Amino acid sequence: MTDVLEWKKKGSSNIGQFAVFLGGKSVDEFFDLLALKLGKTWMPCPPALCIDMGNGVAISHYIDASFNGPAILIVLPGGHKFKVRLQ
Repeated sequence: MTDVLEWKKKGSSNIGQFAVFLGGKSVDEFFDLLALKLGKTWMPCPPALCIDMGNGVAISHYIDASFNGPAILIVLPGGHKFKVRLQ
């Protein structure tokens, strides 16, 4: 689904993050393919679109104001959250 998944550090920070490179796909194409691979449909859940995976797991995509770009939020049971910024 992606071209490259790379672990990057930003500036002098000790905190790393994954950068996802979409391999020439548009963000919309990536989200359509993700839903297809999961066998699900994106549903409105303002201010984002989301997929309920069941068992307390949800995936949403939105424009992240901290870098003004697309991001995916993965919510797991127990309130654990992971954000993936798309480049």
